[in-house]
Amino acid sequence: MFTLLELPYAPDALAPVISAETISFHYGKHLQGYVDNLNKFIAGTEFETMSLEEIVIATSMRAPAGPLTAIFNNAGQILNHNLYFTQFKTPDQVEGDNASLPAPTGNLMPDLIGHLSVIAGSDRQSLFVILSMPPLSF
Repeated sequence: MFTLLELPYAPDALAPVISAETISFHYGKHLQGYVDNLNKFIAGTEFETMSLEEIVIATSMRAPAGPLTAIFNNAGQILNHNLYFTQFKTPDQVEGDNASLPAPTGNLMPDLIGHLSVIAGSDRQSLFVILSMPPLSF
């Protein structure tokens, strides 16, 4: 059974950029709903012992409009929200000030999109694995 990701910061720690209300809505309502639904849908199935990544891969390779769509969608949304919530750092988690951070090169997105396009065209399963990896740090 899957459980709700523990936030690595207090719900109000990202304010004023992201409000506690927004965090609460997306964490306490959306993400909790996806976790509850996925647990309900996979109970007693082959997916019950799989990781989220394994569930997404296994269900994505089957009929897109079939009964596994709800399992795929909820597992994917949990991955999506987990990435969303774990990508942020609070001001006290960032060492030094923003001036010490490296400036973006301007080439990151085209390079990333190019790599993902190559992978998506050649190996769909690898694309899902890459998309489930922790976010890049700069």
